Amino acid sequence: MRIILSFLKFTFFLFLLLLMVSLFLPSETHIERSLVIKQTPEVAYNLVNKLSDWEKWSPWHKIDDKMKIEYNGISEGKGASYSWTSKHNKVGNGKLSILDAKPFEYILMDMNFQKGGPARCGFYFQETEGGTEVKWTMDSDAGWNLPARYFGLLADYFVGPHFEEGLANLASESAKISLANYTMSFDLARVPSTKVLVMSSSCPEEKIGGQLSGIYSTLMETIGKAELQMAGPPMAIYKKPEDGIFTFKAGIPVDKKPIMELPAGIEFIELPGSEAIVCHFNGAYNKTGFAYSRFPLAIKEKGKIPAGEPWESYVTDPASVKNPLSVRTEIYWPVR
Repeated sequence: MRIILSFLKFTFFLFLLLLMVSLFLPSETHIERSLVIKQTPEVAYNLVNKLSDWEKWSPWHKIDDKMKIEYNGISEGKGASYSWTSKHNKVGNGKLSILDAKPFEYILMDMNFQKGGPARCGFYFQETEGGTEVKWTMDSDAGWNLPARYFGLLADYFVGPHFEEGLANLASESAKISLANYTMSFDLARVPSTKVLVMSSSCPEEKIGGQLSGIYSTLMETIGKAELQMAGPPMAIYKKPEDGIFTFKAGIPVDKKPIMELPAGIEFIELPGSEAIVCHFNGAYNKTGFAYSRFPLAIKEKGKIPAGEPWESYVTDPASVKNPLSVRTEIYWPVR
C-alpha cells in the first residue's frame, strides 16, 4: 500500500512540476527551411500556387499516395483550398487554404491539421544567384494548451525534415519545366480608374508588334509636348478578332487629362475602375494565347462573369530581355 501511495504522490508531483514548467514555455512555434532552386521565381511560385500540383511534390502526399483529396473548385491563388483525409498516422486529416498571394513573391496559407491544430504557412520566393531561394515557414500558437507547448519544443525536429523533403521535391519538379515554356497565374483584383492616351489600329496578329512600337513612339512624343507624366506601362485594349484581323486601342497611362488639343488620331480616354481577373503571364508574347484560352475557366472559378473587353499591360519590353520567362505581361479582363 505504501508503494502505491508513494507512486501516486510521485506521479502527482511530477504532473504538477510539468504543469508549472509548461507555464514558462513559449506558446509560439516557428519552423523555417529554405533551398535554392535552379529555376525562375515564376516556375517555383506556380508549382506552389496551383494546389493540384502539390500532389507532385508535397512530402505528405509521398507518405500516403492513397489519401483522399477534395478541392473547393478554385484551383489557384487566394481562396483556393483543399481538404484531405488519410488513415496514415503521419498524415491524418486536415485542410489547406490560400489566404493571400503576390505573384512570384509570396504565398500565405492556413493549414489546419485538425488534431494538431491550425498553423500559418508561408512560401517566399527570392531570385538569387543560381536560381530562386524558396523559403517555407510555419507558425503556430498553442495559447493556453499547455501540453501543446511541449510539442512545440519538438516541432522543428518532427516537421523540419518534411519541409526539407518537400523543398527537394519542389526543386526536382521545377527542373522538369523548360525555360522556353511560359508560366501564368490568375487573381481577382480591383483595378482603379486609369487615364490613358490611345491610338486605334487594326492588323493581322503577326504585325501587332510593329504597330505597337510605332504607336508608343508617337504617344511618348505627345506626352512630352503635353507636359504629361507616364503613369504606368504601355497597354492595349483588344476586341475579339474577326477573320484574323485584330482591332485594338494601344495606349500609355498618364497622370492627368491633357489641356492642349491632341494631334489627329490620338484620343484621351478614362477606363473606369472595376473588378477584373488578372493573368500574370511570363513568357514570349506569342504564347499569350494560352492565357486567353484559360480565362473562361478562371472567371468561372472566381464566381464572376465577363463585363467588358480585355486589355494587356506590357510590364517589360520584350526587346530588352533575353530570357522569355522574364517577359511579363499582365492581362486584365473586367468582370462582375
